[in-house]
Amino acid sequence: MHALPESKPIRNVLVATDFSPQAEAAGRAAADLAGRLGARIHLVHALPVWDPHLDFLAEGAAEALRAGAEDRLEREATALGVEGERLVRPGHPIDVVLESAHRLDADLLVVGTSGRSGLAHFALGSVAERIAQSAPRDVLLVREPPAEGFRHPLLALAPGPSGLAAAARAAAVVPTLDGASLVAVSAYDLPLGFSEAPSGEEEAAERMRERIAAETEPVREALAAAIPGFEARFERGRPCAVVQAAAERADADLVLLGTRARSRWSALLLGRTARSLVHRLPCSVWLVRDLSERHPILDAIARDLGLE
Repeated sequence: MHALPESKPIRNVLVATDFSPQAEAAGRAAADLAGRLGARIHLVHALPVWDPHLDFLAEGAAEALRAGAEDRLEREATALGVEGERLVRPGHPIDVVLESAHRLDADLLVVGTSGRSGLAHFALGSVAERIAQSAPRDVLLVREPPAEGFRHPLLALAPGPSGLAAAARAAAVVPTLDGASLVAVSAYDLPLGFSEAPSGEEEAAERMRERIAAETEPVREALAAAIPGFEARFERGRPCAVVQAAAERADADLVLLGTRARSRWSALLLGRTARSLVHRLPCSVWLVRDLSERHPILDAIARDLGLE
C-alpha cells in the first residue's frame, strides 16, 4: 500500500470572475498553475437576472448586459491565454459556479478573495466561502498571489483521509513550482478537558507528538522523496493557531489544507479549523477535498437530477 493515495490529476480549472481586481488576480494564478499542470482553463461569470418588469427603464437592457459581460469575459480570456469555455450564465453566482463546475467536470475551482484577513475580511463570508463550503472538489481561494507564482507553500499535515488527500495534492503540485520546496506542519496537543497524568503534562504531550509523528511518518517519507528540501515540523497547540503561526513564520504564499465533503447537495460546511484558517490566513488557501465518504440518499437524489 502506498503512503500517499492517488491524487486525481488537475485537468480542468474553472475560474469564477466578477471582473474585480481580486478575480483578475485569481485568473493570473490559475493560468500559471494550469500551464504547469497541463490543465485547461475555463472562465465563468454569473449574470444578474434581469427583471422583465424593468424593461421600461431601457429597451434591450438585458441583451446589452449580456453582450457587455460576454465582451469583457472574452477580453479577460484573451489576456490569460484561455482556450477553454467562456460561460456567461444568469443566476446567483454560487449556483452558476457550482453548476458550471459540474457540467465541465472541473477538478479545481479558483475564486478570488479580498486581501484582508480577520473580521475585516467579510467578503469571504458570502460567495467565496459558500463556494468553498459547497463544492465537492478542490477550491483555491486566491488572495494576493505573488507575481512570479507560488514559491512558499505550506502543508497542514494531519493523520486521516483529509490529511492524506492534501499531502497527495502537495506531492503532485509543488514539484511543478519553480524553485519551491514544501514545509509541512503538524499540530499536537492534549485533549480538551485532559486531567494531568501522573507522569506530568509535558510527558503526556510528548507522547501525543510521538503518536502523530508515527502516524504521519510514511507520508513524510513519501513527500521527502517527491520534493527536494522538504521539511516537516511538529508544534504543540490547536491546529488553527499552529498552522497560522507557521504560515506567518514561513512567509507562506499558499497553504494546502485537507477538508471533507460528501457531495454538492449535502452542503456540508467546512470544518471549524478549515473555516477559521480560510478567514485568518493572509495568503491563498488550497482546500483539498476528501471524497471518500458518500451520502447514499443525497447522492441518489443528485443522480436522479442528473447532477452527480
